[in-house]
Amino acid sequence: MTNAEYVSKGGMHCPKCNGDLLDALDEMVMSYDRAYQEVGCMTCGFQWTDIYGLVGYDPTNTEGGYE
Repeated sequence: MTNAEYVSKGGMHCPKCNGDLLDALDEMVMSYDRAYQEVGCMTCGFQWTDIYGLVGYDPTNTEGGYE
């Protein structure tokens, strides 16, 4: 499976066997512009790292001021 195929499936299938029994193996690690999550497939044992990127924001306080 290519990276594009993996992303198009929402990261919900193993890139090696296409199985959908996945497990987060560790806590998500955050950096300035990325987040990383170790993932493992419970079907075939393959392990990989999901990479997340910032895509925008959703304002939660439209009145202004930091709470």
